[in-house]
Amino acid sequence: MIRTSQLEGKTGAPGGLALPVQCWGEDTKTLAVRFEFKNGDFFVFPYVNLLSVEYRAADPGDEVKVRYSSHEVRVLGEGLRRLALSFQRLQVEWGSEAARRYERASAVDAGLVLGIEVRETG
Repeated sequence: MIRTSQLEGKTGAPGGLALPVQCWGEDTKTLAVRFEFKNGDFFVFPYVNLLSVEYRAADPGDEVKVRYSSHEVRVLGEGLRRLALSFQRLQVEWGSEAARRYERASAVDAGLVLGIEVRETG
């Protein structure tokens, strides 16, 4: 499994390295995606119900819309292009909102998930 992370921006690891903040993860054998909120609640959606994924780069922040047969999930954040491309390969295993203390962190290649919204579509 590949873990994708966001750098925290402060030191705490041995040698003064930045600590990673994991906002999403990949697995080539996953059958479903878990979207987890800051409070610990989560939704799990099987890939078999995936209809489409839409990526929009914007200032400030990116948006990824993931549409399933019964729900739409909006993922908001920074540097989310790689996350959206991983959906194309059906490899996103989980996505999680970053804790409030990381909301001002600058995005790197891994991406920073600032918000997740789930709504029923029918």
